[in-house]
Amino acid sequence: MRRRYDGIVADFQGHERSNELGSERSNELGSAQAWASGVGAYFLWGLFPLYFSLLAPANSLEVIVHRAVWGMCTCLVAIIIAGQWQNLRAAIRDRAVLGRLCISGLLIVVNWTSYIFAVQSGRTVDAALGYFINPLLTVALGVVVLKETLSRMQKIAVTLGALAVIYMLVAMQSFPWLALAMAGSFGAYSLVKKRVANRVKPLVGMAVETSAVVPLLLIYYSTLVFRSDTFPHVVTAQ
Repeated sequence: MRRRYDGIVADFQGHERSNELGSERSNELGSAQAWASGVGAYFLWGLFPLYFSLLAPANSLEVIVHRAVWGMCTCLVAIIIAGQWQNLRAAIRDRAVLGRLCISGLLIVVNWTSYIFAVQSGRTVDAALGYFINPLLTVALGVVVLKETLSRMQKIAVTLGALAVIYMLVAMQSFPWLALAMAGSFGAYSLVKKRVANRVKPLVGMAVETSAVVPLLLIYYSTLVFRSDTFPHVVTAQ
């Protein structure tokens, strides 16, 4: 009996150790995927100015209209393919989630409009500065609002980043309202999305927030059509 008991204990401990190793590997894989996603996203983001500069004479808000409308359509098709229709219905029925996603939709419109305006008006440096300030502001919101803590190395990194931002602000010799608008809007956007991250899937969240702003953007676009001031009108008139 004693040997059988010891064998059961050993098997149980081995099973627990196996679960721990599996959990560690899963965490390491998740961390690597997160890093790869972040690097990939910022790499693509760095290429956007080359693309947006080609969209003139379309103004920044007209570009956002197209981004929102076609983004919404793409999300809805992807939701149908992925079988997340029930998740979408649940998100719409949850007033707290729906309200926060509507707010996040408005914030991302402010962010993207400011960014595209900066690129099209020859102020790409301001745009770059805005997204350099943004991580620092996001960290600050995480510490102050979400009560998160930073390690010693993280504090050093944030301090060095803050000093670099201060140096760039002094060197610009002008008030960086575009950079602050982009950093502030995206920081607030991240905070709002953090509140619903565990209650709605990313694809569903993007679909809802874009759908929330599409009606307002289409009203604006209709005024451009009425004045024959859309991108196609301007191009064909040249």
